[in-house]
Amino acid sequence: GLAMLFGRSMHTLDEVERRGASSSGDIEPVSQEDVAAILFTSGSTGVAKGAVYRHGNFLAQVEAIRAMYGIAPGEIDTVDRPSNVVT
Repeated sequence: GLAMLFGRSMHTLDEVERRGASSSGDIEPVSQEDVAAILFTSGSTGVAKGAVYRHGNFLAQVEAIRAMYGIAPGEIDTVDRPSNVVT
């Protein structure tokens, strides 16, 4: 299964919630090559496919967005839907 493929344990959402509730809050270090998420296509043109995203993928996206919008370290940026914008 996926756990063997990525060399990691797999947990249900209930298990994750239980583990989080009793966690000290310490975060285990990860490398850019570690799997961060598996995102799935919609399957609109056939069978849905999973794409493995690694921590390096997300880091590169964050860096690109910071550079594009001039977001400095320490600033807080929020995403808002057009329906929530007050004009």
